[in-house]
Amino acid sequence: MNRSLLDILSCPACKARLTLSPLQQETTRAPEGMLSCRCGKTFPLVHGIPRLLTEELRPDPAAPEALPLPPEAGAPAASDGVQRKACGAGKSCLVCHCHLGTFGQAELCRKCTAELLERGLDKKTLAGLYDALEQQAVSNTFTDYTISDLFVEWLAKNQSRDARILEIGCGGGYLCDTIWQQGFTDLIASDFNGRVVETAIERFPALQGVVMDSAQMAFAPESLDCVVSVEMVEHLLDPEQHFREVCRVLRPGGSYLLRTPNALAATLYYRWSGRYDMAIWHPSTFACNDLEKQLQRAGFEVDHLVPGSLPKSQVAKLPFLLKFLARVPLRWTPLVLRPSICVVARKR
Repeated sequence: MNRSLLDILSCPACKARLTLSPLQQETTRAPEGMLSCRCGKTFPLVHGIPRLLTEELRPDPAAPEALPLPPEAGAPAASDGVQRKACGAGKSCLVCHCHLGTFGQAELCRKCTAELLERGLDKKTLAGLYDALEQQAVSNTFTDYTISDLFVEWLAKNQSRDARILEIGCGGGYLCDTIWQQGFTDLIASDFNGRVVETAIERFPALQGVVMDSAQMAFAPESLDCVVSVEMVEHLLDPEQHFREVCRVLRPGGSYLLRTPNALAATLYYRWSGRYDMAIWHPSTFACNDLEKQLQRAGFEVDHLVPGSLPKSQVAKLPFLLKFLARVPLRWTPLVLRPSICVVARKR
């Protein structure tokens, strides 16, 4: 962790400045240590990456693979003598491990989906589900899904090369690396999952990494020039709190580049692809007007950006007979019908 990063970190709970354990303050880079706050909270530095999560999101080292539901919520527990894994082709439910069949892209069975929604989603449950995806190597960490040529081009034209840029929901670090290739050198990759950030930093060592909750951002006020997120805010339980936090950490005039699925197109796609569990994974999809209003309430002015065509991640989702849509210029498509909402939100 570079000293310049330490200077802008803050406690996610009380927002006060953090200090590094005295034994680690001798060198420019701190390999391991403990970050402490005057409020009494401490946060570990693991593999040079600060883990700035409040207690509710910290992984339990005693049960790193604990399921987010009790055994009775899905298939019988392994102790009941039932083999809990997929049988035949297809994949198994992340929670109860029952067979999901060969059609559809759901990650959870219908029973576990219904019981999770009935119980009510919380951050701890979602953190466990996303960690299960990481363990099975089926998340965006293992693809370049989050690369946005539109955002990279915007940054190259509108930001100075010494701008401090944070990506939230960094996946495998591919977008940060693409931005770095444009000459930007002060880049921070963040996610609430430590496995994700570790993978990004191992893959692209020039990046800085921070593990944090995007609704309790661990940065000092007005410490960042630009924040970027691609296909991230739809995963949040409280996106409005996240928008307020982004506004807090941006300098006046700073920009938030944001891409998220358009609610109408997303709903149609989820039904077509058998994603009946998307209320779990995407609890906060937006229509254009709703997103604009929330960003404005948080303190932003909003402009829409129009990509020339569908990003390759969305082209890959099109059925064969609709691949021709990849050649349709999106500037001819009304906002309400575009598959994604792409905006630049400027702090007032």
